[in-house]
Amino acid sequence: MDALNVARRHGKIEVPAPLAEMSASDLRFLCEMYRIPRGGSKTDLIQRLLASEYPVPDILMRARELQLGDRIVPYLHKEDLEDRLEEASLPVSGSRKEQVRRLIENRSLNARAILSDLPPTSITDLYHSILGRVPTISTGIMTTSSIEVLSIAPLTTRRSGRRPPLP
Repeated sequence: MDALNVARRHGKIEVPAPLAEMSASDLRFLCEMYRIPRGGSKTDLIQRLLASEYPVPDILMRARELQLGDRIVPYLHKEDLEDRLEEASLPVSGSRKEQVRRLIENRSLNARAILSDLPPTSITDLYHSILGRVPTISTGIMTTSSIEVLSIAPLTTRRSGRRPPLP
């Protein structure tokens, strides 16, 4: 990570936030999705992803889905994930995290639909963990607008201390 930070400071490479803040394991998963070699340091993985023939916006979308998937796994029921996997004609075995990753890998993760199925308390917990604040609107409206915000919010805002603009 140090080499990546040095390169960023000297203007040699512009690394989009979702990739810069991902673990090497998650970056390897992305590389595997795109059939890019998975060996090397975090810097190597990021450089390979950005230099690949794949559109950067698509890579960043999958990176954000991985981040959201990691956040929502504790709130998901295995049976619900198995139903979604069966609908997509995908294998249903594995842990919840593996199941979510399978949905992402096969471009079958519908974040809005998954978030819509969560109870309001889980939506509130996710909203707070990602944005660092509790929604302050009535429950029915809160759930709908929170799902919208959570499905598009940058998931790294809590760690960096920056807050996204309010919807």
